[in-house]
Amino acid sequence: LVRTPGGTGIATLLAAPLFADPDGPLERFMGALQALYAIVFLAQSGLALLVALPLALTQPTARAHDVLAAVLLGMMLVLIAAGIGLANLLARPRTRPAAVAAVLAAGVSLAGTTWFAALLLLSDPRPLVLVASVSLMAVAYAFGLLTSVRIGRRVATAPADKEPT
Repeated sequence: LVRTPGGTGIATLLAAPLFADPDGPLERFMGALQALYAIVFLAQSGLALLVALPLALTQPTARAHDVLAAVLLGMMLVLIAAGIGLANLLARPRTRPAAVAAVLAAGVSLAGTTWFAALLLLSDPRPLVLVASVSLMAVAYAFGLLTSVRIGRRVATAPADKEPT
């Protein structure tokens, strides 16, 4: 846990606007959702790089077959669609806890694209394949961030007096 100067950890700083104050300011909640998504996505991406880079530097590589590269890029596209779909499904109740669950699921599933990119990196891809995989990682990150904003707005516009649907 990373400690901040006031003695509270990053997790505590995120948890306060996400859980402690259900009627707190929407801007704080949405900012915390976006930060949560970024932390989850970047942590998993960093882990994928920590695994792939030492392997890429120490292991002999063989150029990947073009079919393998196409399959991995296709799986990245499927993972992006599945991650966005899962986040939207989990956010249906339009409550703050549902939004947190949706953003966590989006961060974890969309960061899976970095694992496919790591596999491509280990297989000595053609430059075009490498550019495509990095582009898909950026698209996954951007779509997830936009989805977290949209989920936060849906929670904000949910009727307070009605039971969540």
